[in-house]
Amino acid sequence: EIITSTEKRVWVRTIGEAATDDRGKIVKVNGAFQDITERKHAEEKIQMQLDELRRWYDVTLDREGRVLQLKQEVNELLKQQGEALRYESAIPDDQELE
Repeated sequence: EIITSTEKRVWVRTIGEAATDDRGKIVKVNGAFQDITERKHAEEKIQMQLDELRRWYDVTLDREGRVLQLKQEVNELLKQQGEALRYESAIPDDQELE
């Protein structure tokens, strides 16, 4: 990132090569600057979106498994009380709803 003479912040890609005289002293540099500000901003936006997705993933990780476990525990307590099971979706395939 550089600041231009008009005090504008831009991202640049630079390519250059030093030109030397007969004694090996650098006398000039040939090269180019390429403004990549738009690309850099797009990359930053994508990175922010990825970070947000990672946070959501971390927050929701294994939540579905925990909900299933809680439903199974409720069903077990209802069974112990002699009542009908409430959560059919939490019953293993080899068992039937009572």
